[in-house]
Amino acid sequence: MKEHPVRKLILAACLLIPFASATADETAYVSDKLEAQLRSGPSLQNKIVRVLHSGVKLTVLEEDKEAGYTHVVSESGADGWILTRHITSQPLARAQLQDTTQKLDSLTQENKQLHAELDSLKKQIGDTNNAKEEAIAQMQRLNNETAQIRQASAGSVALLEERNQLLEKTAALENELENLRREKETLAEKDSQDWFMKGAGVLLGGILLGFILPKLSGGRRRGWDSF
Repeated sequence: MKEHPVRKLILAACLLIPFASATADETAYVSDKLEAQLRSGPSLQNKIVRVLHSGVKLTVLEEDKEAGYTHVVSESGADGWILTRHITSQPLARAQLQDTTQKLDSLTQENKQLHAELDSLKKQIGDTNNAKEEAIAQMQRLNNETAQIRQASAGSVALLEERNQLLEKTAALENELENLRREKETLAEKDSQDWFMKGAGVLLGGILLGFILPKLSGGRRRGWDSF
């Protein structure tokens, strides 16, 4: 019985499967092994072209499952073969921890800057009136919310928005206080003018009395002298 050509093709494909390459441009990472050797070919007989450290990001080009090696390219451009058991498809926990730590440090620094800005605002506000006291209370609530930034980085956006609103309220309060101060100065100036007019009236009355009383007194004396 003659063998069908399709069966031959299927059989040939099955034989080539162990040598088939992995998904092109797949991302992988050097495993927790401290150092992994990158060789010029998929065997121990090939020379070492680079030593890769744990956590290095790699681009997978192909995989030789029979030899147990994978053809990769590192971020620095090093091209070679590495033992497949020395790579993993997921970033290492250490690398993830380092990334998380960097994000936390960034949020902590941002938190310190926000605290410094809040302290500066508190000094500027100082002792004013009830409206300013309410603004300080709002800042205190805002200060308490900043403590949650380490747990939720998204909260920093809301914090900035509230800080901006607080700045606007503070500016409005300062304008209101300035208007009140001007009104007070106006009233004080008007009151001073009223007292000046009253004093001038008293002084003028005194002068008139100074002229009139001597004349009245002189007339009376002449009248008494005639008796």
